[in-house]
Amino acid sequence: MWKGIKSYTLTLQINNTLKRNHSLRLSAIVATALFFIIGCTGETGTTAIDVLPDSDLIGLTYSDTFTIEMETIVIDSFTTYQAGRQIFGNYLDPEFGDISAATYTEVLPRSGLNFGDTANIRYDSIVLRMNIDNYYGRLETPQALVIHELTEKFPETDTMYSNDSLAYDAAWNLAGDRVLDFSQQGVDIITVRLDDSLGRRILFANADTLGDKDLFKELFKGFYISTKPLRYFSREPGAIFSLFAASTSTQLELYYQKRDSASGPFTAKMEPFLISLSTPRFHNFKRNNFNEKIISQYLTQPDQSTFYEVIQGGGIINYVKLPYIKNLGEVLISKAELLLYVETKFLGSNNRFQPPIELESIFADENKQEVIISGTRVLLSDPADFDANEGAYVIRLNNYIQELLIERRENYGFFLAPNNRSFQVNRAIFGGTGHPTLKPVLRVTYTNLPK
Repeated sequence: MWKGIKSYTLTLQINNTLKRNHSLRLSAIVATALFFIIGCTGETGTTAIDVLPDSDLIGLTYSDTFTIEMETIVIDSFTTYQAGRQIFGNYLDPEFGDISAATYTEVLPRSGLNFGDTANIRYDSIVLRMNIDNYYGRLETPQALVIHELTEKFPETDTMYSNDSLAYDAAWNLAGDRVLDFSQQGVDIITVRLDDSLGRRILFANADTLGDKDLFKELFKGFYISTKPLRYFSREPGAIFSLFAASTSTQLELYYQKRDSASGPFTAKMEPFLISLSTPRFHNFKRNNFNEKIISQYLTQPDQSTFYEVIQGGGIINYVKLPYIKNLGEVLISKAELLLYVETKFLGSNNRFQPPIELESIFADENKQEVIISGTRVLLSDPADFDANEGAYVIRLNNYIQELLIERRENYGFFLAPNNRSFQVNRAIFGGTGHPTLKPVLRVTYTNLPK
């Protein structure tokens, strides 16, 4: 069921009796008007009131009474394969439920790796170095790190999704008793000493296995990385961590000693196993125990709620449509902005649950799907930043609305989604179309074109 803000009659000069064949004529009028505006002011969208004679006067008109239809949509599966970041960890959100994420990744040996005669090498240790460069939630909560060895190889594919998983040995935590505790400092590059049996297996493997990537994947298939589930020992506990897996600071490091001959001294060495941009890796994302939370009533399909709308990186987006915008008639858009107001009382203590940094507006097609060309989503405009002072996102729709008015584009609506939604879990609760004070507003400033 659609949810809308009911319009009242515009007390403006609006032509509501447009014919279907007006497109070419209106396009010419728009081009002419733009010529006058740009020529006299040097900037599209601003007008000098004395540019034209009185008989051709262009006057600015403003309205914010348009009907807006909104719908919250849950995406059950989205691609996270080789994303810019991987995520892992747990946090308990009082409004959105229990959020968890886990990363799956291979590590690769250098081509032709050979440690030499096993009689001349000694094992020291094996360490996983991880570049953790961001987080979402309460950083101060200690989390028990979990690193399992994969027992299932990555499939031959070019994509993996947020609801995919690979089998791993859950009985064996390679990280031992390691706890992530960033209470005294921010996130950073960390090193985790892993179980020595893994290091010995790699160091003393057959040279043919070490030197061939396919054979190495049989020896060691990769890592599952996450943290143990949390309990409510503190308010809003836990965090989701951002792992820059493809960074040069993230790699598996094997420390050992080697000598050149049976009588020579041993020298300390380190062999890196890399995670590069092309390394198979992905993460999954889960939301549990949210039935008693505020979002439960806004995730039902079809969406019939109007008081609030919700959005979150990791699978919750919004669909927006402006059903009666063409009632504006033959006008030139100077400025069009959609304002979405965030309910700040749900941002958590110390505003720890910040809204998405940016929202993307993405064209929808006739099947109510995102328009994607060559693997890239087609955007209406530049991403909109969250304005903390206004408590809102301001989404520029100048070109989009003008194209609707001159019938260069069908009115299929558009989607709003967090930028970097595949690896950022920021969330927000908007005022819906039925909210008394925070309902979304479309503000349009335009000119009635000269006849």
